[in-house]
Amino acid sequence: MKSEDLAVVLRQHPFLGHLSEKHLHVLVGCAANVHVGEGSCLIQEGEIANALYLVRTGRIALEMEVPPRGSLRIQTVGPGELLGWSWMISPYRWHFTARRVPPAKMQRRPRFRIRDSRPSYQGDGEQA
Repeated sequence: MKSEDLAVVLRQHPFLGHLSEKHLHVLVGCAANVHVGEGSCLIQEGEIANALYLVRTGRIALEMEVPPRGSLRIQTVGPGELLGWSWMISPYRWHFTARRVPPAKMQRRPRFRIRDSRPSYQGDGEQA
C-alpha cells in the first residue's frame, strides 16, 4: 500500500480521525499493514510489548492464562478499536494473548415464528 493510501486509511480510523496532519505524517512513517489469518496468534502473553494495533477488519480475541482453568477469553475487539496498550507501561510485556477469531454467520429465527409455523396436533398425536 502506498504511503498516501495509508494516510487515508489512518485518517478513517475513529481513534486517529482528529489528528493534525503533522502527527498523522509521523504515524504514516512508522505504520505498516498487518494481515492475520483466522486462528493465528498476533500477541503472546508474557512477550515484550512493542506495538499498538488499530483493528480495521475482523475480530481479535484477548485471552489470559488462568491456572488451573487454562486459557480464558476476557474480551473481543473489532473494527475501529485499539489493541495493545502494554507497550506504554513498564514492564512493557503483553498481559494477554491475542488471537484472530473467525466471524460467525447466523440466521435469527424468533421463537414465536418457529412455534407458530409448526403443525398443530390433536390430543391423540394425529396432525389436525
